Amino acid sequence: MKTGSILHLGLDSHSFQIIEGKFPDFKFEAMTFDEDDLIVERQGHIDYIFCGYPSDAVSLIEVAQTLRLQYSASHIVLISDKKVPYNKKDLIKNGFNDVFFFPTDKTIFENTLESLKSKQAGSKMPFVPIKVSDLINIEDFDIPAYVYLPANDRYVPFNASGAKIEEHKKRKMEEMNLTTLHIYESDLPQFYQCYANSIKAIQNSDKLSETEKRNILKVIIRELIADLFTEEVSGYNKSLKVNESCKEIIMAYIQSSKDTVAWYNKMMSLGGEQEEFYTHSANAMIATTLFAIGLGFSMSSIESLAIASLMHDIGLSRIPIELLEADYNDLSPENKLIYSKHPELSIETLKEKKVVLTELSFKIILQQHERFDGLGYPNGISGAQVCKEAQILNLINTMLKKMTVLPKKKMITFKEAFEKFRGDYISNPSNCIINPTLLNEVNALFNPKASKINEDSEVSSA
Repeated sequence: MKTGSILHLGLDSHSFQIIEGKFPDFKFEAMTFDEDDLIVERQGHIDYIFCGYPSDAVSLIEVAQTLRLQYSASHIVLISDKKVPYNKKDLIKNGFNDVFFFPTDKTIFENTLESLKSKQAGSKMPFVPIKVSDLINIEDFDIPAYVYLPANDRYVPFNASGAKIEEHKKRKMEEMNLTTLHIYESDLPQFYQCYANSIKAIQNSDKLSETEKRNILKVIIRELIADLFTEEVSGYNKSLKVNESCKEIIMAYIQSSKDTVAWYNKMMSLGGEQEEFYTHSANAMIATTLFAIGLGFSMSSIESLAIASLMHDIGLSRIPIELLEADYNDLSPENKLIYSKHPELSIETLKEKKVVLTELSFKIILQQHERFDGLGYPNGISGAQVCKEAQILNLINTMLKKMTVLPKKKMITFKEAFEKFRGDYISNPSNCIINPTLLNEVNALFNPKASKINEDSEVSSA
């Protein structure tokens, strides 16, 4: 027996397969963008309507208005893999519950379907990660928390029935190198209130938790980037919005990372969750900011690097989704060439939208996959031609990839990811992604007393 009803119109096969896979017990009915079909009165309740992009002759605003008028209680979603002639806010105001731009929104879309599915089944919302570093100073944390076991693909209780996490449990978290616990999404408001109470007790009520910062940051990034998928020109105001949002976040991290212990703790709290586009953008921006602080970069360099890190993968939106889902090493030479154009496509997209960034930010975006040994792309430059800020972004991207939680793989910390990277270099010095001198400087951040690696293989100074 079918448990719900879904209407769909104009979906590509890839999007349809995702939806069908999430709702195998639902009744699916196809409809068209024809006005007569849109206003047909269908029997029974329609739970969800998934709408693809129509032909240019059809107004998306009118489609949204008609669907909302006809199906006022349904959850209506637009999925588009191309630029739309309206901004996201107008589309939502006129009837859509949400708008997803593929491929960058693909993982968020899948997570949203999981949330809808959970609501439909009457269960609690899915699990969300919270940073262990946020729990250490909370005295009365009594929210049910879970540890994710990737090998078994399941969540096990950490504090039985939501019992208060005692000091010995907190010590155990530190001993186990746990960076992340999980709570139900529906418990997030209680977590924020719990955190707020703890920081008020130490007269620091304006401070946000790392978990809350990341959730807010992902929303900010998604809204900033959404405008890049419309045909409207963003212009100077968009540039100011991007720059100001970035600077606010950067300053928050600078102000709270002034000493070595604070810097180290923030770096260790990064990563650990499965990355999608916006999580990766947020983590890359925060990590490069922290590295730049630790390495003593100038404020202008920090800002340019942070904003470039936020925007560096925009060009992936113009790459076919089947290439993004494949392993780069498995791609044919022709498809590798297509994929390797995404740094240039990022710059094209930003310039088309008239987003004004510094010359250094554009340079970092272009050089994000260039290597110190000259084996990178898109231009194969080497040595000092690759600016040190781009080398840091390349290093961060490599480390975040090592940290991504995949099924049957153990979660690792940022330091462990760096040690893997450094170990790879020591075993094969010819594999030179960044300047060995710069690598030593980064190593000193994590291991102040460590001996230097051999720098004889340097091509030139960064």
